[in-house]
Amino acid sequence: MSSRQRGVLHFIAGFVGITVFYFEVIAAQVTGSSSSSRPGALRTDDISSSPTRTISSYDSNASSEDETAAYIARGYASTMNENEQRLTIIRDSLLTESVCDGEPMVILKSSTVPANGACLAAQSRYNLSCSCLSGFTNTTVWDFCIRAPDAEPTSPFPTTISDGNVVRVDSLMMLEVPPDLLTFKIHGDSSNLVPVNLEKATADDDNLAIVRSQGVSSLTNVDLFNLDLAEVPIASGFVPTTLTSLSMRRCNLSSLGQPFLESFTALESLNLAANRISSIYSNLPGSIEAINAMTEINLANNSFTEFPAHLLQFPNLQKLDLSGNSITNLTVTSDDLAVISQLSVFQIDIHANGSDCDNGEWQEVHNTKLCVVNSVSASTPEVVAGSAKDNATNWTIFVLVAAFGGCFVGFLLFFLATRFVQYQQERQHEADSSSPVAEDVQTSRAGDSTAIQAFYNSLHPTMNAELVKDPVIASFRLKYKDLHVGRCISKGGFGLVYMGMYKHRRVAIKKIMREKCEKLSQIRMFIREITLMGSLKHDRIVEFIGVAWDSLRNLSAVTEYMERGDLRDVLHILKHRESNIDHELTWQGTKLTIALHIAEGLAYMHSLNPKVIHRDLKSKNVLLNNAYEAKLSDFGVSRERQVADVAGGPGRFMTPGVGTSFWIAPEVLLGRDYDERADIFSFGIVLSEIDTDDYPYWNSGSAPAQDNPDERRSQEQKILEKVALGSLRPTFYNDCPPGVLALASSCLEGRPENRPSASEVVLTIKELMREMQFDSKPRLEPEPDEIVTDGFLSSA
Repeated sequence: MSSRQRGVLHFIAGFVGITVFYFEVIAAQVTGSSSSSRPGALRTDDISSSPTRTISSYDSNASSEDETAAYIARGYASTMNENEQRLTIIRDSLLTESVCDGEPMVILKSSTVPANGACLAAQSRYNLSCSCLSGFTNTTVWDFCIRAPDAEPTSPFPTTISDGNVVRVDSLMMLEVPPDLLTFKIHGDSSNLVPVNLEKATADDDNLAIVRSQGVSSLTNVDLFNLDLAEVPIASGFVPTTLTSLSMRRCNLSSLGQPFLESFTALESLNLAANRISSIYSNLPGSIEAINAMTEINLANNSFTEFPAHLLQFPNLQKLDLSGNSITNLTVTSDDLAVISQLSVFQIDIHANGSDCDNGEWQEVHNTKLCVVNSVSASTPEVVAGSAKDNATNWTIFVLVAAFGGCFVGFLLFFLATRFVQYQQERQHEADSSSPVAEDVQTSRAGDSTAIQAFYNSLHPTMNAELVKDPVIASFRLKYKDLHVGRCISKGGFGLVYMGMYKHRRVAIKKIMREKCEKLSQIRMFIREITLMGSLKHDRIVEFIGVAWDSLRNLSAVTEYMERGDLRDVLHILKHRESNIDHELTWQGTKLTIALHIAEGLAYMHSLNPKVIHRDLKSKNVLLNNAYEAKLSDFGVSRERQVADVAGGPGRFMTPGVGTSFWIAPEVLLGRDYDERADIFSFGIVLSEIDTDDYPYWNSGSAPAQDNPDERRSQEQKILEKVALGSLRPTFYNDCPPGVLALASSCLEGRPENRPSASEVVLTIKELMREMQFDSKPRLEPEPDEIVTDGFLSSA
């Protein structure tokens, strides 16, 4: 359902799906990545020899596929043990073609079994053999039957495994399944539990995944049986959140965490039979959809000792199986009994014992006798009837309590009515305001009714407590009533950005989309971004003013308003408007100053301890004020780089595939560990944008037809392959200043260690300014009132 889906995928979604280059150890980049003689490389002589700008070529060459295949083979070899057999999938991505036609395969690493040459090029160098599994195309159901391998692998290793045969594997790495797959099953073929070693798809994945879908998932049913998952950390992302049915029977589970249970958007059936679970859904999910969708829960043969009455709160529950649990005493309220009687299936093993129901009475439902107590008496102290005097005393207390309650309710109604009148008067006063700034903004308080606010806050009581206790949030908290929200100026897959007012100051207000704010993980992600923004204080970082909320659905990040909007839009407008040459941005005028400001922002972030890596630097995330001063924005994917990220070993690398694809450094494309120097590569791409007033690689001279997605995807893949291998760089105009060109070339070095630091970039630009004999104050060209675009935080 839409409130829990990830939203419309951006262009980056294709790249994030890159599945091959996740390995923790990949060989060094192609030797000579800094050479000036490579096809498409940035060269001063090439650029200056042409009177007009041309787009660098990205013709494929015969060695690219071999190099890519070698990376894949080397990556598998470096993450597998001797004689290990791994079930995995390599499907089409932007940087590689599928193996085994995208069907599942088993890879064996063995120095004693000759490589069978079935799947991967160059596999013999790394002692790898592959078996393609047949029967997995043109079907909506994938069904695996697995067993632990024999002590010695089969030799020769088969090139194919027929449909229906048992697959012998040590480890699983389910990277991607087809987007139209509906059902995914793995059953252990043994009288004992089949051990499962689940490998991460990327080195820095926060959570393990046993299956994930390529693109928007259609997967609705996952069935896991007879697998030992006791040591597997099961969290959000373990399976797609689009499931309607999840079964993990006999998987040696002792618990399932609340975040995992909360991640589903439409789960109707949950089967956890034959495990060791003693508690589940201790707090109901924060998502209304997750509560409403559930119709069937099977917890048979687990370790429950008390009746989980809270499960009866699922409003559409039809079947509840608790048979085979050691529930020794079952006492339910009359309200619980009413719900149980409406279930189509209710199974539980308990035998009535007259001495165990002193405070209630035995009643039979679904062929089971339950001890039923009155709902009121079950939730209040027991009152034992005694003498007439005791009864009279009790009656007196009841009357007094009722009278006091009536007075309280009356006072509450009077107070609310008074506040409502005051609220209406305040709104009328705002409507009558003649402030010229207020007239430009729709001055409406974006508040919800008290009932709605209370409802949303009740869904996430823990999150409300976290907000209040967080020291950064607390120090920056603003009164929500002081915010005036105007028109929406930006919309992305995650949030909305509004123009607004705060205490007579124009601001930008970023909020989570309404359908996203019901998901706890989305709120936490937004809070992390807010916390990071609150910790950054620099003239080249968009000023963070504060955070305000009256309910979680109105959680708002408030920043300064940047009048000219983002650099991308400014470049585009100035490039395509019909105007005098004096109104263009030039390196001698404003462009070099903008570049300096960006570099100063990066230098500040990289100087912090721990260093902060932007990870999504591009012209779209550089905002300009009315004086053309540039500031960095959008820290949604930014991350502090801890010492453990450098020396922590496997699983501690930075997350691959973050950031928009054409701005991403080669080491990130190749799935290697990376650091702040990845931002420097992105800065080099931004220099190309500033120089050409156009996108890198794809632009007015080279972009494929909008109505030809296959051509676009093919060209994108070729571009990223060449960028990853160091054979393609963005182009510059022939009149780009040599100093800028040299700086860009150093920033775009393939090897991170050859790139300058952000502070070195700042010094270089300042030296260029001295050579050009102008200061760092931007020239206002065009005049401030000529082109003013909406300034905002990115909502992507």
